[in-house]
Amino acid sequence: MQISRLFKIVYYLLENGKATAAELAEEFEVSIRTVYRDLDAISAAGIPIYATQGKGGGVSLLEDYVLEKSLLFEEEKEQILMALQALTATDGEIANELLSKLSALFQLKSTDWIEVDFSDWVKNTAQQDIFNGVKKAIFEKRIIAFSYFDNKGFQRNRSVKPLKLLFKSKDWYLYGFCLLRNDYRFFKLTRMKDLVISKKTFV
Repeated sequence: MQISRLFKIVYYLLENGKATAAELAEEFEVSIRTVYRDLDAISAAGIPIYATQGKGGGVSLLEDYVLEKSLLFEEEKEQILMALQALTATDGEIANELLSKLSALFQLKSTDWIEVDFSDWVKNTAQQDIFNGVKKAIFEKRIIAFSYFDNKGFQRNRSVKPLKLLFKSKDWYLYGFCLLRNDYRFFKLTRMKDLVISKKTFV
């Protein structure tokens, strides 16, 4: 039994309100018997899940159960959803999935009065690849190498321990420890070319 699937079933019921065992089996690509075992496990964990028979029946969670257990105020929930809305600009698929789940968890619609988009009006695939590569290296704590052009157009090869991405004054910057300068530096992403993520890691 996969614990992650149990959570996914709970989130699915939070989002959809009610579902049949057959629908859950199709959604999570398991047998109906497995679905019933999962539902028993969810119930045993103290989550109030119940079933209704007949036309329009199915399994669902006790209404407002999660909301009643929440320790967050309504304004705090809205702030969390707004933050996730902004994150969709940098990691759309994952942030959108989490946004959907928390919207159901809080029983609130995700905010739509604000939208954050860090991209240019003209799609720049190369810059997006640099951003994604740097982000990956930060998460995996891997040293990166790249060609960097300063504000005078001079090019140098840099090796950096990437620490964080920063958006400031309409541009993305990498903050990290430069092995060439032996110091912490900021690097403008639009001036970075030929990014290589090495196998060398750092602490």
